[in-house]
Formats: sequence, C-alpha cells, structure tokens
Amino acid sequence: MARIDPDVVVVRGLSRWFCRTAALIAKIQGRRVVVYDQEDPLPPPRSSTRLRRTVSRAAGFTCVTARIPDPHSLQRGPGFARTLPFGAPTNSAAMVRAAKQRIITAEGPPRILMVAKYRSRKGHKRLIEALAPFASTYDFSLTFCGEEVTEADRELRREIETAVNDADLSARVAFRSGLRQLEMAQLYSQHDIFVLPSTSEPAAVSPLEAAWHGCLPLVDRRSGTRHYLPPSEDFEFDAAKPADIAAAIAPFLGDSAAMQTARLYATTHIARIAGDAEVKLALEQLVSSR
Repeated sequence: MARIDPDVVVVRGLSRWFCRTAALIAKIQGRRVVVYDQEDPLPPPRSSTRLRRTVSRAAGFTCVTARIPDPHSLQRGPGFARTLPFGAPTNSAAMVRAAKQRIITAEGPPRILMVAKYRSRKGHKRLIEALAPFASTYDFSLTFCGEEVTEADRELRREIETAVNDADLSARVAFRSGLRQLEMAQLYSQHDIFVLPSTSEPAAVSPLEAAWHGCLPLVDRRSGTRHYLPPSEDFEFDAAKPADIAAAIAPFLGDSAAMQTARLYATTHIARIAGDAEVKLALEQLVSSR
C-alpha cells in the first residue's frame, strides 16, 4: 500500500478477511476508504449488510453500491449506501444510436438469448419449460451462451441439451461458449429478447449489457439490477415459476411492434439513469463527499 501510495482505496465489501485487512491498513495510513458492495442501497433492518455499513460509516469509510434504489422506496437510514451505477460498456450515446438503428431495422422471428454460467440456479431448464408450449404457435430461436470450464459445467450443459430434445426444441436452440468481449457485443446485437430466469442474482450485469445493445431484457423481479430496467411489470417475472416466465415472454412472441417498443424503452431508460454523464456525476459527487 505504501509503495503504490493511493489517495483512495476501494475494497469489495467487508465480509472477506483480506478486504477488512486492506481497509484497516488504508485507514491507519490515513487514506480514504470506499467500501463497495452489490446490496440494496438501504438494506433490511438487522441484516448483516446494514451492520457492516453502519460499522464502516462509523470508521469513516464511504459506502457505495452498484444497485439502483427502488423508485418507490427512496428513504435513507442506517446502513444507507450511495449508488455508483454500472455504466455503458462503451460510449453510451453511440451505443443508444446503434441500438435504435438495429431495433428499427429488425426483421424475422424473435431471437431469444440467455447468457449465464451453467449453474442450476440460473434457470436454463425453467426457460426451456417456459418456451416449450409456444413451439407450435410461434416461430422463435433460442441461444444459450455460457462458460464450459469444469466438468460440472459440461454435465449441466448435457442435461440442458437433453431437456431441449425432450421439449422438441433442438431445431431452434443453439449453444455458444468461449466468446471474447467483442464477440459478446455482436451476440447481444444479434438478438431481440434477453431472458435471465435466475432465482438469485445480487447484481447481474448481462441484462444491462443486453439493454445497451438493444435487446429487451426480462429478469426476475428480485434481481439486484432490476431497477436499471423500466419500472413496468412487462420486464419482470418470478424466476421460480416457468409459467410466470412464459407469461412475460408471450406478449412479445406474436407482436413485433410491442417487442420493438419494449426494446427501445429498455435502451433509452438505462441511458437516462446509467449513461456516461450520469456515471460521471455520481463519481464526482462521491469524490467530493466525505
């Protein structure tokens, strides 16, 4: 720490011993400490997050979170953390212009995308179960993109393939893996609807990337990054219930105009709350506050 001599030290929460050690050393050396986490701006009473933040503020640390608060719950209190939002992957204004052009010129059946690690909680099988009843009514395609690093990853991938075959969706489903960041940008841009049926996501970035690239993101209503998306029930579902996932997707499978409108709404909304100017302002306010 002394060799690098930073003015500000950012630690990823205080739940890990090495983060607590870094924060303590920085404090002893007289540096400003920022504690970053991915929990609610105002956590529930008696929660471990509220306790850690209360202790952090008492120690003179600044607390920030990547989550955007629920617009219906803007109160502050003990354990409150300022929001420093996830920004656009590249120039936000340019991304919005490109996304709008893709949305306007979109043609063909809806292309659905799910980007997630191969973990059971992510809900790959629930998405298949949700889409299976639509196979005889709507034309659509589905792409799964995920890392295949461990044998457990590959085993779940094989289970998903089996579920796809059992649902008679093999002709509509593709699997992608090992993509670089530039290729991921192209993947998002080539799809219309992004679905993440995960039941536990403290701060999922993939739905935000989808929105920036002109995809319509649909997520669990309890997802940590839900409030980056428009405040409408059209963008959410209960990820534990395949029928609820299906109900969220259905309105867009047979109505191209509704899908394009929702895509545009998602992209323009995230640009208003997490564009370059908004992130810069939040960072400046963070730097100027003590």
